[in-house]
Amino acid sequence: MEMIAIELEEILEQVSVVQGREWRCHNAALELLVHEGVFDPLPRQPQDIWYTTMKFADDNPIDSSNGLVPTCATDGTHIKSAFDGL
Repeated sequence: MEMIAIELEEILEQVSVVQGREWRCHNAALELLVHEGVFDPLPRQPQDIWYTTMKFADDNPIDSSNGLVPTCATDGTHIKSAFDGL
């Protein structure tokens, strides 16, 4: 599905955002974007992906010799960065 920014904005305007100490729109926004066909469902719960990727980031510091940020897939396995070789 090819989408322009205004179409995405119109979809996201349907999501209620409760602001405060914790923002609570993210799951509703993800579910709506999947429902609208913007992208496929995530392979796991968003909070599981967040925890896994945060642990990867903590365990894999930036390489000071080249400045590249280590990159991982949603399951925490190391993948080649889109910036490698630039």
